[in-house]
Amino acid sequence: YLTGIGLAERTIRKYSWDIERFWKYAESEAFDPFAVGALDLRLFTETMPDSSKRTARSALKHWFESIGYMDAPMRAMRVPRKKRGISRALEPEEASRLAHCAVAMEHPGGMAVLLGLYLGLRREEISQTQWPRFDPEFEWYTVLGKGGVEATVPVHPVVREVLRPRMTAFPAVFPGLSATNTGDLRMAQEFARHADIETTQIYTRVTKDRLRSAVDALTYLDDQPTALLGDLPESVNG
Repeated sequence: YLTGIGLAERTIRKYSWDIERFWKYAESEAFDPFAVGALDLRLFTETMPDSSKRTARSALKHWFESIGYMDAPMRAMRVPRKKRGISRALEPEEASRLAHCAVAMEHPGGMAVLLGLYLGLRREEISQTQWPRFDPEFEWYTVLGKGGVEATVPVHPVVREVLRPRMTAFPAVFPGLSATNTGDLRMAQEFARHADIETTQIYTRVTKDRLRSAVDALTYLDDQPTALLGDLPESVNG
């Protein structure tokens, strides 16, 4: 149902988790989740932190719609009001000081700051900056944004002046994309301060070359490979 109404995969996973939590609560309190009353919904809401209540209410609203329970007392799920947005924009003086510092730094230091200031790229978009996405004159840059949506944005003269001369000297805009792999997942976990190594795995990838290198590093038979193979039973050698 959630897929059918066009929700994103991440939202579906979160809503499914909230619905499952509601089912477990209904089971523990012995009430029917298909015909829940206002008091049960209110008490269920009070078991959650404020930060989760709004999402849980949306999840259950979809759940009740999917089973045809259109009279569900959703107003019983009281959620905190949204906080007023706080501007995080830099003041002009702050942006000016930041830009001057970034320009003065050697490549690639400061480049991420300039791409954010002058091209308006997000953190993920900055980290994935690639030379081929600039046009030959360095006047336009094609960015791959959220959901795989592409957009072409103008390149500010400051970015063009700083970045273009470095194209021939650096194979990647940020060398770490191709040249600074540690090959040590535990080291990466410690460096990133992840409590769970599975979190680190989300941000790492293994290339075919690294897989091939790992296989080539297996040297079990390096001492006397011929003798060892000769000692195997004939049925195995065959």
